[in-house]
Amino acid sequence: MATNLFNYIHYIYSERSWPILEKALDCLRNNLHTMNVRPADLEQVSQYIKEKVYSNIKKIETAKELRALLEYDTLIINGEQYHNLKHLKKWLNMIIDKPSSDLMERIHCRKKILYPTFLSRAKANKHLLLLISLIRSDYHIALVTTASKSNCMDILEYHNIASLFELILTQEDVNNMKPDPEGFIKAINYFETTPENTLVFEDSDSGIEAARKCGASILTVLDF
Repeated sequence: MATNLFNYIHYIYSERSWPILEKALDCLRNNLHTMNVRPADLEQVSQYIKEKVYSNIKKIETAKELRALLEYDTLIINGEQYHNLKHLKKWLNMIIDKPSSDLMERIHCRKKILYPTFLSRAKANKHLLLLISLIRSDYHIALVTTASKSNCMDILEYHNIASLFELILTQEDVNNMKPDPEGFIKAINYFETTPENTLVFEDSDSGIEAARKCGASILTVLDF
């Protein structure tokens, strides 16, 4: 069925095929794990691939409407040729166990280039932003992130929320990223306060570990 769908939209005008393809992509986005973009070390990337990417491929393999997508090396959509999931799975099998530092660097550089093109898919945590805006009169507000400065400012400006933060520390501002507490300690020192008077909102394991190491209180942000 999936193969027939892609064959069909290949032979009709793009004005008609694009809405069909959008619906198919929406179906995939709603049923598969989505990307959570953030810098990661070798172990984190390997774990992510095992837990998320392979899980997505497994779902496709077991879905009768989609598993045909794994039968071909390439797909042709509106005249453009794309590597298919079969090709992706072969590539993952090569890097899953021991991704090299060079590969990690290339992935990270590519991520920074592509990041701005996916801003429209980024979902703002409106409840957290509201909470932050409500406590600004009693707390200094800082953002400590392992993202690059350019990616960080792209997402803040896209959602028009950069003004919420008095201090923004990115990966360029520290020598050691999370789970090292350096970023949090720098923010604490900047405001001349103490860890006991600091509250950290975190959604990552490395960030939670960093907050614990610096002695701050933590509120864990789960799904939203």
